[in-house]
Amino acid sequence: LGRRSEFRLSHDFSSYLLPAFGESHGQGNVYVDYFINRPPMLFSLIKIWGTTFGWRYSTWVLLEILSLLIVSLGIYTLAKQFLHLVSARLFTLIFLSTLLFSDITSMFLTSEIIALGFVVLATVILTKAVDLNTRSVTISSALFTFSALVREQFAVVSICFIFGLSCMTLLHRRKFIVISQAIFGSGVVLFCTAVYLFVNQSFSSFFQIFIKTFINDY
Repeated sequence: LGRRSEFRLSHDFSSYLLPAFGESHGQGNVYVDYFINRPPMLFSLIKIWGTTFGWRYSTWVLLEILSLLIVSLGIYTLAKQFLHLVSARLFTLIFLSTLLFSDITSMFLTSEIIALGFVVLATVILTKAVDLNTRSVTISSALFTFSALVREQFAVVSICFIFGLSCMTLLHRRKFIVISQAIFGSGVVLFCTAVYLFVNQSFSSFFQIFIKTFINDY
């Protein structure tokens, strides 16, 4: 597990860690002084975590373990709703063992595990909601959107969530309220992200980098 963590942290997570460390120590701003085509919210999480617990290697291993724990507890909670208690525990054990001790783990980068934690948490909140109450929909939508701002590949989850919610509520008596709350949740997170970028004077640089990346890739 230690070697796998070291590989993942050095392979991808360093591209987040180094700019976040530099920004938190007054050595430039992300997107302005560091050319990096990564979404912005993980930089904020890294700065908060690093400032609180330090910037040592063991600190980031701890963050990864905590993220895995959150994912595992979320998976167990979801499985418990649909399976027998013993089956749910067995399912979670198999899931966690697969992540920790198989080659599948090397496919999951630290940033993806963190983003997956937000996705699982949003799913747990949504499945526990009674009659799709507006608070649970808003929080779930915000968490799905936040996961996409941690790891851009998870943006498809937010899109599928809005589309799936629209299909689920076609016959719902409060369908327009439910959908508007989902859009509101995503909007709040996107607005806060835009404010964060403006405060750091990196809003225009952020879009320029992503436009260049999109043109180069496609």
